[in-house]
Amino acid sequence: MEVNHEYPDITVHLTLFNATIAEGVLQKLEYNDIKWITAAEISNYDFCPADEEILKILKQKVL
Repeated sequence: MEVNHEYPDITVHLTLFNATIAEGVLQKLEYNDIKWITAAEISNYDFCPADEEILKILKQKVL
């Protein structure tokens, strides 16, 4: 899935991948925190407006 989102000062393009970690340990390379959550838990967290379309679809596939 790909999403374009326009903020007042920038347009972002997001690409969503369905992937599996085959081996190794997840590492934080660009973020301060990483947390695995279920689609049912999405509403418990704050996300950027650009993420909203992707999150809506993820929630629909689970609920």
